[in-house]
Amino acid sequence: MYVVSGANLHGQWFDAIPVLDVFQHVSLKNPDDDIDKGLKGETKLIHICWSYNLFQDKNKFYLSGSFNGKNKKFIKLPLPTRVVYNKLLLCGNEYTLFLFEIELHTMWVINLEDTENVKKINMKTEIPSKIKRLKEDDAIVKVCTTNFNLICLTAKGTVYSGLLPGPLDVSNCLGKVCDVQCGYEHYLLLTDNGKVYSWGNGRRLQLGHGDLNNIDSPKEIDALSGINITKISAGGWHSLASSESGDLYAWGWNETGQLGIKETEQLHQSGLNTNSYSQPTLVDMFDENGDVCDTNVKYISCGNLHSAIILQDNTVWTAGSNKYGQLGFAIETTKKKHFFQKAYQCLENSLIKCGPWVTVIY
Repeated sequence: MYVVSGANLHGQWFDAIPVLDVFQHVSLKNPDDDIDKGLKGETKLIHICWSYNLFQDKNKFYLSGSFNGKNKKFIKLPLPTRVVYNKLLLCGNEYTLFLFEIELHTMWVINLEDTENVKKINMKTEIPSKIKRLKEDDAIVKVCTTNFNLICLTAKGTVYSGLLPGPLDVSNCLGKVCDVQCGYEHYLLLTDNGKVYSWGNGRRLQLGHGDLNNIDSPKEIDALSGINITKISAGGWHSLASSESGDLYAWGWNETGQLGIKETEQLHQSGLNTNSYSQPTLVDMFDENGDVCDTNVKYISCGNLHSAIILQDNTVWTAGSNKYGQLGFAIETTKKKHFFQKAYQCLENSLIKCGPWVTVIY
């Protein structure tokens, strides 16, 4: 079951209402008979873009929203006829879908404006070999993308980057890479030793190194070096990380309050920049009485200009822009939240995922 709040301008959430500005349940329409049968338990939301969503049911993929000049559609995605239906991964950006046949190490590039326009790439033989090519027994386990880049992570911790993926040098990273995240212009990497690395464009402080410099390869974020980080998330131009002990850290652009940091009088008097944060900063949550909430953080996620988290007590907290209702509060009364506030009570074991302008609980 999916609970959604945010933009629905392209009908990607199976509703005629353009904005879902409070958390509500959504259902999945059957692509064959167009009858609303409710969301199937085995159907999985795998990717959220501005104009469409991708769902997966075993080795079948469904695309909802706008694409190929067509609006408010829900179709079973026609895959290339030569695809072998074993284990598949799919992700996309506003222009392109990237389909991976895991066991065959093959990538299919599908043009969203012309789904007949398909390119096949063998990742064992066609990717650059500056470091090493993809090994036969090293399966791709995660793919994430922006409009400008594609990041692939393998089971053995190898990382590939680029729209034509080539090996990314992670030899300076301590431990095996276990997660990668894409912001709009920056990237995060987490190792199994709890170390966080970032690279890309740093002009809005999103890299967390205390400066505005751009970085071509992963560099450890020193401010987190003594903390065992277990989860990372990259937003449009900001980032979140949570630790083994349940603490939350945020950094980057904070124009709409998306870092969730409640600025105190002490911070103002210190002369620190209270708009954006160039290094990871510990984030506190405050209850209705203004007291610090000591419940640990379980899950984190970033949108373009907002953030959402789930605490140990299964409460959902959101911060940042509410332009499309993505915080779970009515737009008429809430334009933005400058610090994390409780928005929803979810079920135990729920997860959270932010799209560019939406928040999904599942």
